[in-house]
Amino acid sequence: MLFKGKVRYGLLTCLFMASFASAQDGVTQSFRLVHDSLTLHEPVLVEFALRNGSSQGIETDLGFNRKQNFSLTITTPDRHKVTASPIAAEGFGAVGQISLRPGETYRQVLLLSERYNFETPGEYAVDVRLTGVIKNSEKQAVASEAPSEMKLTILPRDASRLTEVCTSLAETAIRGSTYVEARDAALALSYVRDPVAVPFLARTLRESKLVRSEAADGLARIATPEAVEVLNASSNSSDNELNAIARSALAIIDRKNKEADTKR
Repeated sequence: MLFKGKVRYGLLTCLFMASFASAQDGVTQSFRLVHDSLTLHEPVLVEFALRNGSSQGIETDLGFNRKQNFSLTITTPDRHKVTASPIAAEGFGAVGQISLRPGETYRQVLLLSERYNFETPGEYAVDVRLTGVIKNSEKQAVASEAPSEMKLTILPRDASRLTEVCTSLAETAIRGSTYVEARDAALALSYVRDPVAVPFLARTLRESKLVRSEAADGLARIATPEAVEVLNASSNSSDNELNAIARSALAIIDRKNKEADTKR
């Protein structure tokens, strides 16, 4: 998680099973912004929780990598509604099927910045919903309470705050105790679409073999001369894997530049 002042980053995807101290009836799903006020270009995170307060086991499919079967609708500061495209099922990913016994809760943090670029300061309304069908142990669809819309404030850009966030994310990406922890931190860092992130992505690219692809993708998104310089240097590396990852990121930048030229 990201905390104002001192920054700490936890897993974006985690499984938490806990029995309720008191009985709860029915199945409930909820979404909560990890922070409802952020500065421009900070990663936007939402915690999803699915609680089984029924007397039967339940199951649902969260989709590819446990994040494809969520809809995301954004109301922008100028009151336009935008429906974000689902995450593409590319490459390898976690199986989306989950099961909960009575009294258990599943929790997961979703990186909304992966699907929508909150590029303007102001007040946003965020609506996230699980689109996968929830079924009980008899394979019958189970109704659950619809989640409510969330309010998010994006404050003006704050370079010192972004530096603090990027420092923490890069440290976790490089020194995370598990691959998942490192990958999720690197993914969040890669969606800090700001030049401030370039040296931190460069460090991650150099120092962590496990999450090089995420770091290179982040540099390709920023695509400033400094970001391109980092990728060019890595593309000449004697490390064949690093060389290939950097060349792939440079190809993405080249393709985007050609598409932009075509539209002019």
